[in-house]
Amino acid sequence: NFLAPDAYAWTTFALPYHDAVRPNGPPLYSQNRAEWERQARDIVDYSASLSDVPKMLAEFWADGPDTTAPPGHWYKIAMDACVNERLSLVETVKVLFLVGHALNDAGVASWDAKRHFDFIRPITMIQCGFGGQTVDAWAGPYLGVGTVFASQWQPYQATTFVTPAFPGYVSGHSTFSAAASLALEKYFGREYLAPKCHLIPEGVSLFERRIDAGKPGYIPGLTDVPNNGPRTKGYAPGTDVVLCWEHWKDAGLESGISRFHGGIHILADHVDGVDMGYQIAEMVFQRSLSYWGA
Repeated sequence: NFLAPDAYAWTTFALPYHDAVRPNGPPLYSQNRAEWERQARDIVDYSASLSDVPKMLAEFWADGPDTTAPPGHWYKIAMDACVNERLSLVETVKVLFLVGHALNDAGVASWDAKRHFDFIRPITMIQCGFGGQTVDAWAGPYLGVGTVFASQWQPYQATTFVTPAFPGYVSGHSTFSAAASLALEKYFGREYLAPKCHLIPEGVSLFERRIDAGKPGYIPGLTDVPNNGPRTKGYAPGTDVVLCWEHWKDAGLESGISRFHGGIHILADHVDGVDMGYQIAEMVFQRSLSYWGA
């Protein structure tokens, strides 16, 4: 089912109408087959290069079922920054007001594009577009990278949530994250002021966690050994991974790019989503100033 199919019609704060920043559209197979295939092939290449760091990027920003979703993730980041900077109640309200409205308007705009263009996801592009071929890609949980039939290609995601069941263009992650990151930059300046680094310990993966003998899901020699690179089997990460950000936009762009590693979006989904998000953040910030005073 299409998640929140009416979101394009929700009330906005600064966006004048739901399609005010609607982009030109994704590359269509019928009009630009070469570009369509290139962007699909790029996602196959990302899959073929899945080492621990890109896997953990895909997981950290996944924000799938039973999570806060991307808007909640960014709200948490904003609240962490408020705590770190010891903001007053009034200042904290301003930050959350700004970020919340940026996220709301980003949701309306991105869902308008999804509904209008109704564009497919990489899983369909690859399985159908390259169906008779074999490709080097992630072979499944704990199996590392191998040669698989394109018709059986799968994103690096949980086996219970292979790909979102709604259109890909534009990327909600990219639109939400661009809007929130620029809104935070407008308020605080460029420097990332939430905790700058996040540790993911060895074996603590969402999709390929370490499972030892006697526990459900245990497979000897597979779930209890660390992987040692893309073409090796085992749990992830094989060693501790630390993710760090210097600037708000670093985190915002990383969230969108993480969806390449996860196999959920192509380049057009991300680039146009980021552009929309930045436009929305500017609108929201300017309208917010009219409430607060410059």
